[in-house]
Parts: sequence; structure tokens; C-alpha cells
Amino acid sequence: AAGGGGGGGRAPGRGARPAAKGGSMLPGLKDKVVVVTGAAAGIGKATALKFAREGARVAAWDLSAEKGAALVAE
Repeated sequence: AAGGGGGGGRAPGRGARPAAKGGSMLPGLKDKVVVVTGAAAGIGKATALKFAREGARVAAWDLSAEKGAALVAE
């Protein structure tokens, strides 16, 4: 297709897979260190919280110290 890319932006078979009962969708994150920027709100916050629930150690950065402190409290 002229203009490049074309294909809807997703490679076949690359969608999220449901977790097995009681299992993790991201088992490779256990005890890993991840860095999340923009972690105090929106997608960054959701990502930081998800990674933490999955067992990762999260280094969360954001410009808002107040919202960052609230994130840590969660």
C-alpha cells in the first residue's frame, strides 16, 4: 500500500492473551526492575500499578511529586 505500513497497526497474533486461572499475564516480570516515566497519571500510572501487582520492582518517575507520592501510597 502506498504510504507505507497499511495493515491496521497490529501484527497477526500479537494481541493480549488471557491469563490462565490464577496465573499472571506477565510472568517474566517477577523480581525484575522496570522504569516507568509519567507514572503518576493515566497510562503510566496503570502500567506502574500493573507491573507492581505482577511482582516487578517499579522505579516510577513523574514531574508531579504530589501525584507520585499518592502513587507510592497505592
